[in-house]
Amino acid sequence: MSDFRTRFLTGMTLALLGGAAAPPQAEAQEAEAAAAERQILVTLAQKASAGRRRLAGTTRKGYGGRTRYKISARTRRLASDLARSYDLERVAEWPIQVLGVDCIVFELSPEASLEEVLSRLNDDSRVESAQPMHLYEVLGSRYNDPYLHLQHGVESLQLEQAHQWAVGKGVRVAVVDTGVDVDHPDLADRVTVAKDFVDDRRRGFTSDVHGTAVAGVIASTANNGIGIVGVAPDVRILALKACWHTGSGSGQAMCNSFTLARALAFAAEHKPDVLNLSLTGPADPLLERLVRAAMERGVIVVAAASPGRRAGFPSLM
Repeated sequence: MSDFRTRFLTGMTLALLGGAAAPPQAEAQEAEAAAAERQILVTLAQKASAGRRRLAGTTRKGYGGRTRYKISARTRRLASDLARSYDLERVAEWPIQVLGVDCIVFELSPEASLEEVLSRLNDDSRVESAQPMHLYEVLGSRYNDPYLHLQHGVESLQLEQAHQWAVGKGVRVAVVDTGVDVDHPDLADRVTVAKDFVDDRRRGFTSDVHGTAVAGVIASTANNGIGIVGVAPDVRILALKACWHTGSGSGQAMCNSFTLARALAFAAEHKPDVLNLSLTGPADPLLERLVRAAMERGVIVVAAASPGRRAGFPSLM
């Protein structure tokens, strides 16, 4: 097993509930899949500059808000040239400083072949990489009893005894998931960073179910007479929203290569102690590069185990 695989922790407690997720609502899934299959991600090497450092920022799922985190004028010109050459529409763009690249989201013309366009782009000397847009789904329990598995985990991990030795004080955990209810009484003062890489707005962030549950498993306050006990109740949470729920009140949520890449770039820049990914989907070169970049900076990455699924991202990199 490679050193990378050895360091890549899978199926641990921070990966919420460990079971396979039920499929997202069919209509929402079909709509997202139809949009994703016409989009591609292209990276272009950044030109060395003495200018100010640029960090990956937030965006809407609809890929607006370009003005806050701009790519260079040189990259914009090159992106425009590529759009003309390959009959593409430029949808979104942002710099990934940790990889030294600028990333562009393009949409194919209706008559274009995805395989042919990607092949041509990867043969273009101006292009650093080109790949499809992928979709991911968060992992959750197949039961709707909120405390069933959590109570079992507390017992099997012997948390009460473990907390006599360590409670996570001084540890920062980045949760790449849906939003988190930062005002929840069991998470009071636990969330120190809340970034939305999906909607560019706070609306819906605090009402998201899955990310709140993941953060709760990790960091719920102990001995306060409320809810549950977190695995590490004194950690600090970086809540990085890259996924969105597929229906009102639904615990199911999905993400794509674009939103996940932005959240992972942010995490790599800010170097938390632990990065948690309770999600699953196809292998993705850009996302794998970003996870490796985080690990090279000393971040421990925890991936949800996904039994019965084919090898993909992130648990079987």
